Amino acid sequence: MANKRIGQAGLALIKQYEGCRLAAYRCAAGVWTIGYGHTAGVHSGMTITQAQADAYLQQDIAKFEGYVNNPAYVPITEQLNQNQFDALASFAFNLGAGNLRKLCKGRTAAQIARTMPNYNKAAGKVLAGLRRRRAAEQALFNKPVSAATPAQNTESEDYNMKTIKKGSKGNAVKVWQIIIGAAADGIFGSGTQRAVRWFQSVNGLSVTGKPDNATQQLLYSAQAKAASGYSPESYDTLSRSNRYKAAVVPLQRRLKALGYLSGSADGYFGSNTYRAVRNFQSRNGLSVTGVADSGTQQLLYSSSARPASGSSSSGSGSSTGYRLLYWGCRGDAVKRLQQALIDAGYKSYVRSADGIYGQWTYDAVRAYQKDVGLSVDGIAGKNTQNKLYGTKY
Repeated sequence: MANKRIGQAGLALIKQYEGCRLAAYRCAAGVWTIGYGHTAGVHSGMTITQAQADAYLQQDIAKFEGYVNNPAYVPITEQLNQNQFDALASFAFNLGAGNLRKLCKGRTAAQIARTMPNYNKAAGKVLAGLRRRRAAEQALFNKPVSAATPAQNTESEDYNMKTIKKGSKGNAVKVWQIIIGAAADGIFGSGTQRAVRWFQSVNGLSVTGKPDNATQQLLYSAQAKAASGYSPESYDTLSRSNRYKAAVVPLQRRLKALGYLSGSADGYFGSNTYRAVRNFQSRNGLSVTGVADSGTQQLLYSSSARPASGSSSSGSGSSTGYRLLYWGCRGDAVKRLQQALIDAGYKSYVRSADGIYGQWTYDAVRAYQKDVGLSVDGIAGKNTQNKLYGTKY
């Protein structure tokens, strides 16, 4: 029987995909879970400290190291290199000893690697999170030891956040923006930096504007406070101009939805938009300037925004109003989305309508989009909501 221990690459992979929650929750398979995927003895309402979470992790890892070292579960265990061992330890940690034995029985290393991606379902449905994790484990399993980079997982770009900073571009940035609540354009610019700074400020962290380890750990935890006062456009003051600005488009759409603006949302802040902003400010008790400053836009995009006098628009505060929803959003609009997904048969993803747009809701939206033939991005925009609710936003 072999006696290997998990390496830094495997430990980092487990921490990354399990995440750490200090309050009990149901995982996608409906099992009560706490800490880094710990399930033994967990019950509803249970809470632990970070130190307890770390202790549970060490206990659980030791157990699964034993399974991977045991030829009864992994017949080729003696031939495994460190990366292969780490990948199987992560696999077993996620899916259990039974699935580990099923994966490895009668298979060579190459066959094991090819079969790994098949283990991506919960309750019979493919989950995006499991698909990403299997891909990361497969990539680590296939990586030569000499090329390994301990304590860092670069196989899954979607969640490889460790190196992003202002100026970075790509999918990793886009996913981070969705999570933090910034405009998801895949470019880490000033707007994304402000969103990070806002989150850090609200949660008592060092305000750096960088997605450092402390920020990411808190963001994924149950202790994170929602930065509810922030919207992607919070700090971009918009005023009259003859130049096109992308940020003007959502402003115009919101003004139209509330009955202040007619015509198209063309991205040009002209006389009509100027008058619409002034009218909105006047009706909502703001200083009437015609300039869409941060205060104006925060109220405009909130559920407290009052529609134009005589308008039939109910605004985003209505249970039937439109609001773009993405990872990190909270409130009644998210509850409505979650309940609609449950009613549509996606209860294996969304167990309850808790009003928090997290991993389960993200996976459910992606699954729904795929099933109905929409673009799969995990963001509940107009097309997704219209299809789900039968509306015409």
